[in-house]
Amino acid sequence: MPLLRLAFAFTVFVAILSWGVPPAVAAGGGKDTSESGDSDDVIAVAPLSIPIIKDAQVRGFLQLEIGLIAGSPEMHRYIEAAMPRLRDAYIRNMNVFATNHLVVDRVPDLTAVGQTLQAITDHTLQSKGATVLFGQIMVQQVQ
Repeated sequence: MPLLRLAFAFTVFVAILSWGVPPAVAAGGGKDTSESGDSDDVIAVAPLSIPIIKDAQVRGFLQLEIGLIAGSPEMHRYIEAAMPRLRDAYIRNMNVFATNHLVVDRVPDLTAVGQTLQAITDHTLQSKGATVLFGQIMVQQVQ
């Protein structure tokens, strides 16, 4: 059983790495934010822990660490001002998503998770000016 958990964690890790890097950055074409001073365009969202509930019992937790890329300084300020509403929307909507779409002993569908988080972000901000980035996604089974 520990080998299965290790394989699961490794699979999720590799999937996150391969999915979360934009092609321009992977090809070396991304801009160097250390020289341009644009590193403030990425806004970290405090880690989220979402329960996975099946048959009225908590079966596990979805641990999310995400960030948002703001397209402009104005969007950056707007996102920071809206962060309490964003966190509330992420928690409420991801609770429903986790309960209906996640199984604790299977690799989560990263595309579905990403699309859901992006839709929540766009709806809450009422604009498409922010892009969701994955830092970490982990499904933790309750023993």
